[in-house]
Amino acid sequence: MFEVDPAESEKAEQVGINVPEASSQLFEQLSQLVANQLDAYESAGLISLSEDENWIDIDLRAGLLFDTGQYELTNDAVAILIAITALLKQFQYPIVVEGHTDDLPINSVKYTTNWHLSSERASSVVDEMVFRGIAPEKIAPIGFSSLKPQVRNANDFAREQNRRVTLKISKTDGKSVYELLFE
Repeated sequence: MFEVDPAESEKAEQVGINVPEASSQLFEQLSQLVANQLDAYESAGLISLSEDENWIDIDLRAGLLFDTGQYELTNDAVAILIAITALLKQFQYPIVVEGHTDDLPINSVKYTTNWHLSSERASSVVDEMVFRGIAPEKIAPIGFSSLKPQVRNANDFAREQNRRVTLKISKTDGKSVYELLFE
């Protein structure tokens, strides 16, 4: 039988170890938010929510957030981020915002590669969330270009699935993003 030493449990919480009860509560609240306020987007496959042992992921399709080849947020994107941020800022979990593109070469004077576009898109989401109240030390953008596809880039439909921004919410409480990733 597995037993938890109360002293070790308290020590773990003090140093920012995964706290399952609070992170499960956050996942439940995010699920309710998506079901109650963002259901049309979820039904259309534009928003999805998942979790594993260490992270809660919110995938937002690029077509919902941005116009083609752009990094400026659409009005729908701002409204969605306002709702998500209002919930997330009640917790102290670090957030990594990942930008993803498909594998087609970019055709833009503004961006020379998908690296630039994916990074700009992640940064736009971070800027909006910080503006709406997320502590800057708790959030960071990262662009992955086409290196982490969800599906093989075999056709236009598949490429559309790979163009996205993922909010990765750590289940480790009390750390800055820098501490989480580099210490």
